Amino acid sequence: MNIPQHIGIILDGNRRWARQRGLTTFQGHQKGFNNVRKIALHAFDKGVKILTVYAFSTENWNRSKIEVNYLMKLFKRLVNKEADELKKKNIKLKILGNVSRFDKELQEGIKQAELKTKNGKKGLLNICLNYGGHEEIAEAVKQVIKDKIPLEEINKELL
Repeated sequence: MNIPQHIGIILDGNRRWARQRGLTTFQGHQKGFNNVRKIALHAFDKGVKILTVYAFSTENWNRSKIEVNYLMKLFKRLVNKEADELKKKNIKLKILGNVSRFDKELQEGIKQAELKTKNGKKGLLNICLNYGGHEEIAEAVKQVIKDKIPLEEINKELL
């Protein structure tokens, strides 16, 4: 059997799945969280080396405050509780994206979870939080301006 080395998952449809079943949005997000947990552990057991989960884009900040707060609670659970399980399973956790917008508790939890799992050799679980192409382009342009890079040196490789 051919096992992929790297699998990417874009989380989408948890709210739609919940509505179709007469459940709350929160129940949909919880189900999605539980499914990702199962998929991740199964994938690493089967020999996948890297799993990247796109969990929360910059556009997700536009959701209701109550929904965003619930998602933040799930992320805190990931870094505060699930990291112990990842460590036991020898899986390294890496959070990708701009975490500066998250509250200090979540930022600290991310640091601790990454430290706790840093020696994981069985696999790498990347969780993308607060990521987005528009944000990355804006940050690259700001850096170009800050560094006063001449116009003729600006190209797609630099950005």
